[in-house]
Amino acid sequence: MHAENPYRGTAPLELRDHPPKLLTERVGTGRVLLRLLATWWILGLAFWAWVADRLFLRRLFYVVIPRRYERLPWPRALRLAFERLGPTYIKFGQVIASSKGLFPEGLCEEMRAVLDDVPPVPFATTRKTIEEAFEAPLETIFDRFEEAPIAAASIAQVHGATLPDGTDVVVKVQRPNLPLRVGADLRVMGAAARIAERVSAEARLGNLSGIVGDFAETLTQEMDFRLEGLNMDEFNAIFDPQEDKKVCAPRVYWERTRPHVLTMERFIGCRVDDVARMQTLPDPEAELVRGVLAWTETLLRNGMFHGDVHAGNLMYLDDGRIGFLDFGIVGRFDQNTREQSMEFLLCLAMSNYKRFAEIVIDMSKGSIDGRTLDVDEVATDLRSAYGPLTNMTMAEIEYGEVLPNIQKTGMKHGLRFPKEFVLITKQFLYFDRYARMLAPNLNMFRDPRIAMQIMQILPQLQAAQSAGNKPAVASA
Repeated sequence: MHAENPYRGTAPLELRDHPPKLLTERVGTGRVLLRLLATWWILGLAFWAWVADRLFLRRLFYVVIPRRYERLPWPRALRLAFERLGPTYIKFGQVIASSKGLFPEGLCEEMRAVLDDVPPVPFATTRKTIEEAFEAPLETIFDRFEEAPIAAASIAQVHGATLPDGTDVVVKVQRPNLPLRVGADLRVMGAAARIAERVSAEARLGNLSGIVGDFAETLTQEMDFRLEGLNMDEFNAIFDPQEDKKVCAPRVYWERTRPHVLTMERFIGCRVDDVARMQTLPDPEAELVRGVLAWTETLLRNGMFHGDVHAGNLMYLDDGRIGFLDFGIVGRFDQNTREQSMEFLLCLAMSNYKRFAEIVIDMSKGSIDGRTLDVDEVATDLRSAYGPLTNMTMAEIEYGEVLPNIQKTGMKHGLRFPKEFVLITKQFLYFDRYARMLAPNLNMFRDPRIAMQIMQILPQLQAAQSAGNKPAVASA
């Protein structure tokens, strides 16, 4: 038996209540200025590589482009710049890699290298982090500890280990000196976003400061691994009474968990994008939908959801369970937002774009520039933007066009799409990519199993609303 969660029922973690201000306020002005200069210089090299690419005048830029950048295409130069700048920018590169359609396709493909191919921290540094966290030698904490990491990411890397009782676990260890570096980077990014909004109408309309703020909040909360542990316990608590669903997150070994070290259950199985292994299952489509239904249930019933279920974070386990990994990014909706989110999904399922338009306009508080909006016109443009998601199979959808078209619709009408809709759309696009491989004829947005789940939960939420005056979704 592993130790109980020592934080259950309490709120001891200040990062959950005060993101990311808490982190950035701890960073001195001198450190921020030094980081600004470094960022300016390193990103400047990538910028000149882009200019040289566009103007075909690379030789004229030898004076500012070091030899290692001379023959590099600009997406690679930018990726190398992000890697030199460290964890914050690598994390942002991962956001770019996962946002095909919002950024140039070549850049998205290049940034895929930072999803899995991040240089590992030397083992001596990892050992020091663990021993400082527990104030004890590594050998007294784990019976066996693998020096080579299983995976290395921007924030941390993961090692295999064995507890003294013989239990196999994985240990997530944070990179050194991370909070101060991230805090300085976030202050630089925030200042850059505010300047951009002053000089660019598109930056204001796109709510660049809000995007940076959301990025800062999620990244800040990843700084304390106890938060991730709490998120995994919360997820498992939802499904523990329903063993037939066989959906889980790794169990946390709290006695060997600290703010910068997280010890958890080791999952054995395959990633959902391992098509060869998944297709050996009797019904791979049903297994994929089981994972999607679990994700939507946590969102709709409990107001929390895993915010980064890419292929590496969703597994089919050898014991038949569906396993969710990496709970560093978790979204939380209040009851009203959950209800609106369900209406959003049902509107898509039923092609009820007029009601969808009403929801978007209401949550956007009207037009940013004060214009009077025509609901029917907004609905028509939403139908054009979201139509491919509801009218095509996974094999037919051109993902590179969906998110830009949604963004263009918002800009045309002066709307700021609620981040909740953006998060849900993006996550369903993740699921759709798996479906393209495992079930190309499936349409995730119109799947009746998901629609039925929503239609069962929505009346319960509406009945719980104290006001009780929100309109239900009308049929198309």
